[in-house]
Amino acid sequence: MKRHRQIFALLVLTLWLISPILVMVGGDFINVQLINFFSGPILFYSYVTVFSVSPNSRRSIVNQLSVQDDRLSIAGEVLPANVKKLVLGKDPDRGVAFIQLAWNNGDEWQFAIEEYQAVADYLAQHLPQLNVIYE
Repeated sequence: MKRHRQIFALLVLTLWLISPILVMVGGDFINVQLINFFSGPILFYSYVTVFSVSPNSRRSIVNQLSVQDDRLSIAGEVLPANVKKLVLGKDPDRGVAFIQLAWNNGDEWQFAIEEYQAVADYLAQHLPQLNVIYE
């Protein structure tokens, strides 16, 4: 999931939660109602599309992998040239596997655990210079 969608959803949630405070402080009731009118449906849409999509219902991660200028691209996002190491792991309890950049708070892409071996094979074949840590 893209970070900008998460940030946008959190900003809308924050705006929606503080709108009653604006009324108490003496804000214009009409403007607060307009904020609620627009932010409520956006918040609902964000929740449904961003937070509730299970990894198994997403498109295949293998089809979203590509190599551009000797750099890995995941779902159209080209990783920086300084990425020389990443983590390929799986969490059987949740039924997901993941690709994570190998530093604290690195970006993470989750996918169906059934695709773990196909992703490992793709990385080994197309990016042998990349140091992959298998978990």
